[in-house]
Amino acid sequence: MNKYIGKVKIDPNKNHISADILCRMYFPLDYKQAVIYMHNNLEIEKIESKEIERVSYGPKSDESIPFIQEGRKVFLDIDESKRTSEMVSISMKYSGEITKIGQSGINRIEKHWVELGIYAPWFPLEENFPEANFEIDVEFTEDNYVLIGSPNIKKNGKNYKIEIKKSFSDCSFVASDKFVDQKIEIINGDNKVLIYYIDEKNEKSARKLGKQVKVIIDYYTECFGEIENSDYTIAIVPRGNGEDGGGYNRPGFVVLPDIDDIGSSSHVKYGNDEYYAFKYLAHELAHLWWHGADPKTWEDWLNESFAEYSSLMALEKLAGKNIFDKKIDEYEKISEKLNSIWGIERDDDDAFDLLYVKGPYLIHKLKMKIGKEGFLTLTRSMHSKNIVTTNDFLKEVKNIAGENIANDFEYNLKNINR
Repeated sequence: MNKYIGKVKIDPNKNHISADILCRMYFPLDYKQAVIYMHNNLEIEKIESKEIERVSYGPKSDESIPFIQEGRKVFLDIDESKRTSEMVSISMKYSGEITKIGQSGINRIEKHWVELGIYAPWFPLEENFPEANFEIDVEFTEDNYVLIGSPNIKKNGKNYKIEIKKSFSDCSFVASDKFVDQKIEIINGDNKVLIYYIDEKNEKSARKLGKQVKVIIDYYTECFGEIENSDYTIAIVPRGNGEDGGGYNRPGFVVLPDIDDIGSSSHVKYGNDEYYAFKYLAHELAHLWWHGADPKTWEDWLNESFAEYSSLMALEKLAGKNIFDKKIDEYEKISEKLNSIWGIERDDDDAFDLLYVKGPYLIHKLKMKIGKEGFLTLTRSMHSKNIVTTNDFLKEVKNIAGENIANDFEYNLKNINR
């Protein structure tokens, strides 16, 4: 398992980060070259490894890197003669500025708002996005910054220690001096939900969402089964005004964009109505159940389409069948114009609608064919068995609903609607 150990210093006023990281990465013994991704502006001051004989760099803003708008490849040529195991130990020092990333604005370092993770890789991200453990000490030049993210974040004096022991492919966190005062704590039995917000105008909505978290989690648990961790931290960041970065989920941690900026998108996934914030939260929380498929490939539909349909189920429970049916009709209308989900490239122009609209609509059609109880049997089985590939999903549909329905669903994945 890959592991990162080190120290990071962040200066929000100068948009600057410096890092000293020990990376332990695993490659087959006959592996001749490793490729890692780094943010464009990070200047590597040192790379030391007894197994690395040469370092070279690819172009900046390399469009071939998935999900990363402002990244470049770093090529590490490995000396096979010096290897004694699959583990390659690499010591790196680097620093640079990370301002708002392009149009998405999904990662950045700026005054009052630091948001870092895989989209602006502040750590050496191996090209296959393997899962890893992290032990990172984070220091801020300002004393009053609060850092949130993984459940295993501890304050150590004025610094923070991030520990991700249950391996994950990302190490995302958000920090702000606004978090000192702008947070809401909700106790749900033995579990706790903390909601932080940077913009004061989000306070009312944050309090409302705090009450809705319990409703959503309890409903998903009833529908899909138990999950290990029921403590959550939610960060509401002022990502609006045309930025399309949106929100995301990490273990025990959800980031939401400006939930009061409902006019920023009229897309059916978001809507432009009173349920905008609820549905957004419901989608991200659903990823606590639907997250295991490979996000770099078309198999990501298992993550995104099921999370989106789960949010529609939660919306039906909150707002009623009429609102739910209206949404489904909108999804159906868009789906009629879309092609195959099967094998879609993640950067295809239609990928968003295929994963977030047609996929959920096909799941709805499946539920209508096998009935609510049959569908819940399927989703509970998917979750308990950790089904993360389409082939395994189709096998499970066949086991629960029969070969004809499984074949019909596969046909719909591969073709335009009938």
